[in-house]
Amino acid sequence: MSLKTLSVTLFFTFAVLPLAAGLVFAASYSVGIMGALNHCFTMEYWYKTLTDNSLWSSLILSALIALIATLISVSMALGLTILGGDVFKNRHTHFLLYLPLSMPPIIVAFWTFQAFSNAGILARVCYNIGLIKSIETFPSLINDAHYFGVVTAMVLSTFPIFTLLFLSFYATENIASYQELATTLGATTQQNRSKVIMPMLLKKARPNIILYGIFLFGAFEIPLLLGRQSPRMISVRIHTQFNKFSLSDLPQAYVLTVIYACIVLITVILLFRKK
Repeated sequence: MSLKTLSVTLFFTFAVLPLAAGLVFAASYSVGIMGALNHCFTMEYWYKTLTDNSLWSSLILSALIALIATLISVSMALGLTILGGDVFKNRHTHFLLYLPLSMPPIIVAFWTFQAFSNAGILARVCYNIGLIKSIETFPSLINDAHYFGVVTAMVLSTFPIFTLLFLSFYATENIASYQELATTLGATTQQNRSKVIMPMLLKKARPNIILYGIFLFGAFEIPLLLGRQSPRMISVRIHTQFNKFSLSDLPQAYVLTVIYACIVLITVILLFRKK
């Protein structure tokens, strides 16, 4: 057996098969085939879930937040790479990009809460410099209707990853040589940035951007701590459904799990079908 065949076999055995088995179990539970309170095949739980407007609100909210956070993170990373790439080549400043990556999402959510809550650091700074008359008048940026705190925490934990990725691609793809060639042909600095650097970096990083967007779509800790009770992101909604007191709510929780898994799988297949 070749090394490649062995690697593929191990990958399917320890990665794909457990996930597939879990998905089959969830699907079986959602249609009444498995479960302590289930006795026969039924689509009742699917009907209840799919006719619940809050499900679609959760899916749309999760997709919008993932899209916004990804776009902001990619834009910030591109700006830092193009405008400040030379600064981050220094090993001391380069280290600053790794510092946020050492913090798990729950810690990022905690610091975001401490910074942007009504009695947080930003509110106190605004009060001390006279921008607000009292701390209580500071606008609510945590657990707010616009999910400002959630997006902020996601961006803070995501843009360093994209910055490191773009800096790596800038060096490995030898983009500096293409810049010199474009300059020789008469391109301006702005044209170099918009027509050479950005397209090359975005094309190279496209799979990573898509996969990280999917990851943010299913983020859990940050929306759990900083988001609202209604509407909730899909991961928080699934968690809440699983932790309800009644066992009769479990089949609908598995329905949500199957829906979420199918959305992710279909998205990945459609976006990467050519590869």
